[in-house]
Amino acid sequence: MENLSTGKDYFLYFTKQLELLNDEELAECINNAVGIRAFGVSRQGYLWAICHQLELRQIDYSAIESEGGISFQRKVYINNKKLHLLPKIK
Repeated sequence: MENLSTGKDYFLYFTKQLELLNDEELAECINNAVGIRAFGVSRQGYLWAICHQLELRQIDYSAIESEGGISFQRKVYINNKKLHLLPKIK
């Protein structure tokens, strides 16, 4: 792994990795981020890279859009270039 110290460093690092994934694999990355309470520059860069990929791929992410960003509170799937929420499991 490269010498990474800033959110931008991590963003660039994770962007390279996420570019190789198909849409379903990208949705799985979102789902893997759901429920994680930790935060730091590496996570910031990772989530920023996910958001960037959604925009580059022109995937409608309005289902998880929140004031000031994207919410990683619910799991999703992608269908026809649109994110959909998976039903909550009780």
